[in-house]
Amino acid sequence: MKQDNISKLRSQAASALKWQRAFSSSRGASKRSDSTSSGIHSVRTWNENVCALAKIANDMGVNRLKQITTEKAIDYLIQRVSSKLSDKTVSRDRVAIERFLSRKMPSYQDLQAMDHNPHIKGRWLKGIKDFIKVHAGDPRSPLGNRSKTNRSTNKAGVGAKKSNSSRVGSTKQLKETSRAYSDDQVKAIAMSFEKERERLAILLMRDAGLRVHEMYSLRRVNEGKPVTAQRDWRADRHLHRSEGVKYIVTGKGGLTREIVISKGLADRLEKLRNEKPIKVKDRGVNYRQRYNLLAGNSLSKAFTRSSKRELGFSTGAHGFRHSYAQSRMSVLLSNGLSAKNAKHIVSQELGHMRASITNTYLR
Repeated sequence: MKQDNISKLRSQAASALKWQRAFSSSRGASKRSDSTSSGIHSVRTWNENVCALAKIANDMGVNRLKQITTEKAIDYLIQRVSSKLSDKTVSRDRVAIERFLSRKMPSYQDLQAMDHNPHIKGRWLKGIKDFIKVHAGDPRSPLGNRSKTNRSTNKAGVGAKKSNSSRVGSTKQLKETSRAYSDDQVKAIAMSFEKERERLAILLMRDAGLRVHEMYSLRRVNEGKPVTAQRDWRADRHLHRSEGVKYIVTGKGGLTREIVISKGLADRLEKLRNEKPIKVKDRGVNYRQRYNLLAGNSLSKAFTRSSKRELGFSTGAHGFRHSYAQSRMSVLLSNGLSAKNAKHIVSQELGHMRASITNTYLR
């Protein structure tokens, strides 16, 4: 019965958050007047929000999501904080609730304060009520448009503006474990596959630092959607890769970027080109696949099985992006670039556009 209830709640959560799905649009194209991005652009992020929201409702003991009020949500988050859960875990729950209620929730520090002093929660809730009273009829307010995020600021801290990056200025220590694979390990995994479409997919991920779902969107430079224009692309991207061939992929958040594939692999890739693009659906997203390559969720699962069989472990196909980042950093640094510029270049080549994130790939 408990599992049935979770399934029902998950279905409700999926329905409640469905309007926020923006898988096929880029963050640049969907930016609002306040320069924030609208909707959820990542399948993984959307699934995490749905699962988190369903678990929250189940933990609360409610049968329907509409029974979750702002006060109940805050009480739940306070209980999560008092259980000594990490900021990251509480943040996941807080974001899911914020998306569902279209309302800002207290920060981890505010929740800690509320846990020690219940009067703070009362003042915080009063700030919410005052805000609603003032802005409920205003079409420019998030309360008048459900697709916008509450970014107004009041004395209670409601809707405080977020930083552009959760990592900027962070002093949190990165984990020591590396997810990167050595070149020999990459070859061992690739050669364990029987078909060229499978072997080549493995080699391409490592060669160009690709995500598994980006294999679906791989195309020539003059095909499909062009490189995203709303970015300050560096002219020296792919420095010291002049022997490669340029291609285009559309990645996380709809960001379309230019990649470089080694000449030998590019020749092999063109032999697998489909006569016409094939329509493919993977994890709820539609693609037009121009090359007969193993990709997406199927590639991810096949890789994990092979890695465990050949190496005795797996850090996931995403580990190839770590390998790419470390290799590129080594090349760029050895050719005289500063660490700052090298990280910026690698960041743009990987398509996450924040140099600070590159630190995660260099563990």
